[in-house]
Amino acid sequence: MVATEAKRDPATALLPPLYAEQLWHPTRGFPVYRNISEARLARVARTLDQKLRLIGDLHAARVRLHLGTDSPQPFTVPGASLHTEMELFARAGIAPAEVWHLATRGNAEVLGPALGEPDLGLLRTGAPADLLVYGADPTTATDPGRGLLAVISRGRLYPRRELDSAVAADQAPDHPRRRERRGADRLRLAEARPGARRRGARGALPRGNCPATSAPSTSSSCRICPRTP
Repeated sequence: MVATEAKRDPATALLPPLYAEQLWHPTRGFPVYRNISEARLARVARTLDQKLRLIGDLHAARVRLHLGTDSPQPFTVPGASLHTEMELFARAGIAPAEVWHLATRGNAEVLGPALGEPDLGLLRTGAPADLLVYGADPTTATDPGRGLLAVISRGRLYPRRELDSAVAADQAPDHPRRRERRGADRLRLAEARPGARRRGARGALPRGNCPATSAPSTSSSCRICPRTP
């Protein structure tokens, strides 16, 4: 059920089809997320409520918080998942303006020095030219897309209308890049099937990178596809 709903999420279309059609598939995707029962979903829902209360309590106690989404996690789309995280922090009782601070300068105070960019997250001469341009104060709500006029990345201006047009074109079934991604996904899946790759000694699959995820594979059985020797 969860995987099916994730596949219908418009944000999922921003990823290569491999994710929704294979890795997040409700019956043949990641083993831990296959055939999730209603009882387990209910437990997860209760856990979310508990986590929101914990976030609210930690913030009230002035514990330093950061936004992050663990984007390799199934059903978690990079970028879009951060928007969801902002909404959840607001649900936890944190004011929208503070959520924005946590998501921008708050994170940058930790990441900036590690990346050699101490001015990351600041608007001043010499700081990295990575920012969002709005027509009104965006910190009255936690929807980053509301009122967005443009994105500046590495000093280059991307107007909102151009970004929306590029996303729409990319999602068209006949877009060359989408066809290329589907072709690459099919190749990875074909390589992942039993017998598609040369077997090593005693029938074990050669060690290396998983053709479906490019992650290191150190066992004779793939934990995702699944495949067996």
